[in-house]
Amino acid sequence: MILLVNDLINWGNRSWRLDEITEYLQPELKNRILQIPIGRGVGRDKFIWPLTKNGAFTVKSAYHHLHLISNTYDANKSHSSHIINKATWKTIWKMPTLPKIRHFLWRAINCATPTFLNLSIKMKSNPKCPVCGGEDESIEHALLLCPWVKLVWFGSPLGMKINMQAITTFDCWLLHNYQSYKSKEDRDWALTMISFICWFIWKARCRFVYRATPCSPELVISLSSYAAFEFLSTKIHIPASMITFSESPTLPGTVVVCTDACWVDELKGGVGVVIFDHLGHHLGGLAVVLKAENAEIAEARAVLTGVDLALQRGYKSVRFRSDSQNVISELQTNRTCINWKTSIIMEEITWRCRFFDRIDWEWIPREANRAAHEAAKLGFRTVGLRCWSETPPPSLTMVLRNDGLPCPH
Repeated sequence: MILLVNDLINWGNRSWRLDEITEYLQPELKNRILQIPIGRGVGRDKFIWPLTKNGAFTVKSAYHHLHLISNTYDANKSHSSHIINKATWKTIWKMPTLPKIRHFLWRAINCATPTFLNLSIKMKSNPKCPVCGGEDESIEHALLLCPWVKLVWFGSPLGMKINMQAITTFDCWLLHNYQSYKSKEDRDWALTMISFICWFIWKARCRFVYRATPCSPELVISLSSYAAFEFLSTKIHIPASMITFSESPTLPGTVVVCTDACWVDELKGGVGVVIFDHLGHHLGGLAVVLKAENAEIAEARAVLTGVDLALQRGYKSVRFRSDSQNVISELQTNRTCINWKTSIIMEEITWRCRFFDRIDWEWIPREANRAAHEAAKLGFRTVGLRCWSETPPPSLTMVLRNDGLPCPH
């Protein structure tokens, strides 16, 4: 018996019907299929190129993909049995540091930095460290094990003594340090320091290679510490009531629906929706658990949940707010397929919005969307759906009061 994808869809409630093939699916694959949103069945199917955001093929994306595969294969020939822990990737992308440093660490873990060892595989050149000349310059040697680098780590605010025998790979070392701190505040502080130290060590190494500038542990300690503390000093909470951004006044009779998503991974996440009247009085909201492939899909699902809640309550004039610039930009411009992974969700949002008399889409900064963010975190911790009409949950009440918004006692 031949089954088509269409046979696996229950078009009555637009859900997946996998009973007939469950025994052939691994649990992870089944979860991935269940996360695929189902459209309304109108329009024609189309081919999607998965390496670009809008699903359109480009030579550039194909070239970069082939180039990445080639580099990863060559650089990892001697480490083919090493599998990077998923927790390491989460640590990298959630690390409180500058985006360029986060990207550098991602490249370091992927063996995509131009260390002399990596270059020697392609160019048949000398793999020895250009600074000490004693060992092959792997990323572990360049950032952790070179003699001058050990002085940097020991003299830094971390006071870290590098144990050569305990280091296997850079990603394992990074994950071990992340897990060694118990509180979130300590972990964030340590990860920020580690990221800036690695960045300035690499910059000093490059200056030595390309400009013959001697590597100075004292200078790297000073520069990395100053930059890290300056970065940390900017991470101060600003109440939403003190943040100003361009917006038109909310008209009487119009409600404001704020949405946000708390995404951890494909199996962990939450959606939060909080509703206010035109004067800022809290009218209710909901928190619900969420499973989504990535953060942008989660944000789009959060907006769709907000639209559904507004329709259920019979609102006709609504201003929707989200801190996802990509989602709001697509809804404001009514452009299609900016991101093929969210296209079905965006089409569903657009279709349901026909039932409102008036709608506005507005991006707001994360600091001004703390109520919805707190509701999303509540959704992450909730089993099933939690909805309220008047009195919000205690954790959300504190956020509303801190932001100076009227809130029921």
